[in-house]
Amino acid sequence: MDNYQKHLFKLFEEFRASPTWPDYPPYKEGDYLEERFIKYFQEVEPQTKRYFIPVAWSSCYINNRDVPLPKLQETLLSLKQDEAYFMVGVHDDSPREVLPPNTIKFLAGGNKGDEKSIPIPVVLNKIPQSYLKDLSYEKTHLASFIGSMTHPIRQALYAKQKNTPGIAFQVKEWSPFVPKNQLQNFLNVSAQSSFVLCPRGYAPTSCRLYETMQLNAVPVYISDRFWLPWADEIDWNSICIFIKEDEMDYLDLILKDCIYSDDYDLKLAKIKEIYDNFFTLDVIIEKIIERVNR
Repeated sequence: MDNYQKHLFKLFEEFRASPTWPDYPPYKEGDYLEERFIKYFQEVEPQTKRYFIPVAWSSCYINNRDVPLPKLQETLLSLKQDEAYFMVGVHDDSPREVLPPNTIKFLAGGNKGDEKSIPIPVVLNKIPQSYLKDLSYEKTHLASFIGSMTHPIRQALYAKQKNTPGIAFQVKEWSPFVPKNQLQNFLNVSAQSSFVLCPRGYAPTSCRLYETMQLNAVPVYISDRFWLPWADEIDWNSICIFIKEDEMDYLDLILKDCIYSDDYDLKLAKIKEIYDNFFTLDVIIEKIIERVNR
């Protein structure tokens, strides 16, 4: 690690507070991606063509209750503006601040994505076996959705499809405190669904896509904007079904067309083939470093 990178770690030290919110979702073990990447960078000191901006964006925003952070912006403006940087952000709205002009943004949430942004998966650790060992994977639902109405697309989906046979909806109020029994219910219902509906929420994507893949179901990504990690390496159509806003009326027909063909089993097989090579935390870190050095 050269002197300027060491300087950046010192400069942004106060913006790397540990998270103080409850584990979300409850199966979370270890660090979130932002903290894990920062620790990796400090311990391994990988050689990169760009300087890393070592900020824990989610902790900054959530621990400070989403109030403006003028000192963070002031610190970012103090950087050498002609250098090349990169940042890693999981919070839906990161980065809120103006960054140096030659900064690549690796973003999970995607609300602040632009032409200099690279989508990364919204994942934690894999769902532990203790949550999975008693699940039944017998498919009793064509599709299901358990969640809150955090975006008009979710509201429209529910209005259009709530009475469709074979599609199970459970609408709940959003809360950062998810009781273990509610999580287990989500896992149970999802595992018994051929498809899990993954409509966008506040951000264009969510961890639901990647949870679905671990539950032997095919994700159905419903959005007005598709935020797809590693799209130059993955044929997302081979692991997912995409539904645009104007296609929601035909949702059950699209799903039935898939399940009554070879395509459904091919998608499940492809998910199992590629998941560990693209959607685990360690792989995400490796791919970020690799792309920074391209």
